[in-house]
Amino acid sequence: MGIIKPIGAIGRSLDKSQIIALATADAEEVIVSGKFDMLKVYTELKRYELYLKTLIDKTKEVALEKAIEQDEKTIELDNARITIYRRRVYDFSSDDKWNSLKGDLDYLQEMRKGREALLKELAPGETREIVDEKTGEIETITAPPVETKLGLIVKL
Repeated sequence: MGIIKPIGAIGRSLDKSQIIALATADAEEVIVSGKFDMLKVYTELKRYELYLKTLIDKTKEVALEKAIEQDEKTIELDNARITIYRRRVYDFSSDDKWNSLKGDLDYLQEMRKGREALLKELAPGETREIVDEKTGEIETITAPPVETKLGLIVKL
């Protein structure tokens, strides 16, 4: 069994959930077989992910033009439904109240980031008293719960 199906090998009659089930079954078969170095497989799949994403991005405009030529809002093709949609993009920056609210949100996000940085400085289980610079009040802060997770980063 190959790890990746060639273009056209995924049944065109399959719907989204069936494609996911097929990929899940193929992945399980590859993992259980023990024939492959899974670190190499994962890295190669990340290459394909980037490759396919780029192909999709580069062909999307031409595909849209082809769909428009068919003069239909929705096109059925090989058990896929393709819908041409119209999306509005608003620029609210000319509204003073919107700009004020955005400024408030930006300020609050910066405050939150600062608070997170302060809490991250605490050792697990540590409690500390700090003085609020604006009010002069003493506040007790406690280290947040921390969960460490392992993951992989593949830089191509």
